[in-house]
Amino acid sequence: MKLYSFCILFFVTLCFSACTDSAVVSEFEDLDKEGWAIDSAKVFQFVVEDENQAYDLYYHVRNEIDYPFYNLYVKYELKDGEGKTLNSKMSEVLLMDEKTGRPFGSGGGGVYDHEVLVLSDYSFPKSGDYSFSLRQYMRRDTLPNIQAIGFSLKKAKNKNE
Repeated sequence: MKLYSFCILFFVTLCFSACTDSAVVSEFEDLDKEGWAIDSAKVFQFVVEDENQAYDLYYHVRNEIDYPFYNLYVKYELKDGEGKTLNSKMSEVLLMDEKTGRPFGSGGGGVYDHEVLVLSDYSFPKSGDYSFSLRQYMRRDTLPNIQAIGFSLKKAKNKNE
């Protein structure tokens, strides 16, 4: 069963990597087997080279089917190189149907990936260093069955395309 889960996860990852032509940044951070601790922010550093380009910002969640809730609350924060907060918000992602328990996202074999758009067509004030951080905001100190958290920055599609 573990080999089957690994094969499914590998295939999904391969598919995502083949479809990321517009991705400028795409990073994942695996979590400890104990889970995602409430005091453990996941921080992703990146560089914006073209402030004239509009971008879409996403966070990613990889969870197991045994995750004990149907949703996940996270707080994200986008900061510039000087540490000034440019955007911050609490966000909810639905991982499973509340009534049926049917998992949302892509994947299979008990592991599911979710891509959540947080900022669309966003223009950075200037080129340079930035960071994007995520914290879980559930009513539990440590969340089990969250395997990884990720961040991606993609060039926004031209609305005329």
